[in-house]
Amino acid sequence: ADGVARGEALFGAGVLALQQADYAAARDHLAARLPLARDAGDAGATAATLTQLGHIAYRQGRYAPAREVYEESLALWRGLGDCRGTALALNGLGNVALAQGECTEAAARYAESLALFRRRGDWDQVGITLCWLGRTRAEAGNAAAARACYVESLALYERVDKQHGRALPLLQLGDLAHQQGDDREALAHYRASLARYRAAGSTVRIARCLEGIAGALAVTARPEAAARLFGSAGVLRAGIGAPLLPIERLVYERDLAAARAALGEAAFVAAQAAGAALPLDRALDEALRPD
Repeated sequence: ADGVARGEALFGAGVLALQQADYAAARDHLAARLPLARDAGDAGATAATLTQLGHIAYRQGRYAPAREVYEESLALWRGLGDCRGTALALNGLGNVALAQGECTEAAARYAESLALFRRRGDWDQVGITLCWLGRTRAEAGNAAAARACYVESLALYERVDKQHGRALPLLQLGDLAHQQGDDREALAHYRASLARYRAAGSTVRIARCLEGIAGALAVTARPEAAARLFGSAGVLRAGIGAPLLPIERLVYERDLAAARAALGEAAFVAAQAAGAALPLDRALDEALRPD
């Protein structure tokens, strides 16, 4: 009984640390819980711990270990007949594949998990999975199919009145608009997403929104503001140890180069450093300020 209680306490502490983007602490707690679950022969607890360890490795950009633990957790969840656990592990594998540009595999993983979440009526996860499935469509060059996924996700969250849930489809609609050159629309979506992630305290997504806004500003003749926000986002990422996904880096590097070219190297470096030195709330206020 004491071992079970300790295992549950470690798991709870690990999940909380993950939500707070304290990846080192999350990994320590969950790594300590894993042998307790295995020794007890508790397949459910083992699978749940592996899934969370996969989330941490994915966030840290350690894709090979993420894939390994997601695969092990998936096998356990399938063996238990646990639809939700199976779907979560599939989503994790989809995220790893998408991060590495393996869009066909990612789409197949998301499609399977989406069907399971729909069957359960797990609408939060349906909304998330639609967003990631949409991203595979966008990466494959099918903007219309991507937009349809994002709009369906947004409508779902509006129907169930989930303000935080709307943040992800808004962020990805921003990405889509930016890729298509409509940066006025992109800014509107990014800012709407950032306001929601700020309220929720979602650090990784806040960084992504700052980068999106910076990218849109970089190509709309506001390179100094863009450089400042790139600086703020960089400090935020470094602080939590969450690198950009490989598939995000191409657009990020292009936008960074646009701001640098418009300002000149010295002015760019100065503006980026000024943004890095800003308190986060000040940086968010700047990012959300209307043009």
